[in-house]
Amino acid sequence: MGADKSHLRFRVGGSIRAVDFGAGDLAEGLSAAQKVKVAFHLATNTYKGNTSLQLMVQDIQMQSDQVIDMRMPQLTQSQVAGAHTYVFFNPRLAKQLTQRLQFGGPTVMANQLTTGTTDVVLVDLPSSEAELAATVQRVDLPVGALFFAPAKQILAIPSRNEFGAVLRFLGAHPRFDKHQLPMVARATHLDTSQVIFAVQVFLQLKFVTIDDGVFISTVSHPQKQALEDAPVYQERVAQLGLARRLRTASRADLRATLLRYRQEL
Repeated sequence: MGADKSHLRFRVGGSIRAVDFGAGDLAEGLSAAQKVKVAFHLATNTYKGNTSLQLMVQDIQMQSDQVIDMRMPQLTQSQVAGAHTYVFFNPRLAKQLTQRLQFGGPTVMANQLTTGTTDVVLVDLPSSEAELAATVQRVDLPVGALFFAPAKQILAIPSRNEFGAVLRFLGAHPRFDKHQLPMVARATHLDTSQVIFAVQVFLQLKFVTIDDGVFISTVSHPQKQALEDAPVYQERVAQLGLARRLRTASRADLRATLLRYRQEL
């Protein structure tokens, strides 16, 4: 408050007004603080004939949140303009984003992070809970969380019918060149990444083979196995579950999740 915004006014408990003269520069930190301790003396304020109690602040101690929720649906330049250390899990995405955006601080891959690094922002999604836990345990709090993911990274697992469509296409095209998988995607109305994933599942279940590292052929009369038995399928289910939790959790739940990893040290 004040013509030059040099004074601070806020409410305690939602109703009691507090005033701190000369402390206007604390407004932003006060809004972001998780806990605040206030030393004050009690006074009255009379305005237009109405008298009310107010707190005259003598000192303020602010405790910043240990997990800073920076999540947004899209990643913008303003979100990465701050002077932080930006940590990536996915090297391909790191290359794409650092070419498109101007980061306000150094960028580093999670597996190259030095223990005790401060002022860290986690940019993208980890591939596993173990990778996230190891990263959180190496940094000093507070830590910022963007957890950005491009749409293709969090595409749903194909349905059983869609898996079947991919397998039938490959069966109808013996020794199919794996570099032409986008053609399969168009024919089955899937994303290319989903088709690649389906082929990985088929390989692990021995539904298909790859000759010379290039040519995909279906196996005649393969042993019956559930798609869910493939390790890559199980990993993908876990990845999507983790992504959903990190991207949609409430601030309190996100804080609890990341701080739990610290307690496991």
